[in-house]
Amino acid sequence: MKHGLRGLLFSWPLYLLGAAAVAMPGRYSWLLGLVLVPAVWFSAAILVRGLREDCARYLDQVVLKPGALRRILFPS
Repeated sequence: MKHGLRGLLFSWPLYLLGAAAVAMPGRYSWLLGLVLVPAVWFSAAILVRGLREDCARYLDQVVLKPGALRRILFPS
């Protein structure tokens, strides 16, 4: 959730331009709609990078510690 919102926060101007393309009448408004492609890609890249960082942090702090298997299998 955190990384998805971060991606939207950083790429909201691109989404706004894409929405403007839908609202604009005219023959070439679809060209402005092509802005949605990098907007979606940028948001997805932020999401994937954040998820990788969270996964790596979880592995370092929880799974790779001594006794982690015992804590996972037999929580107290």
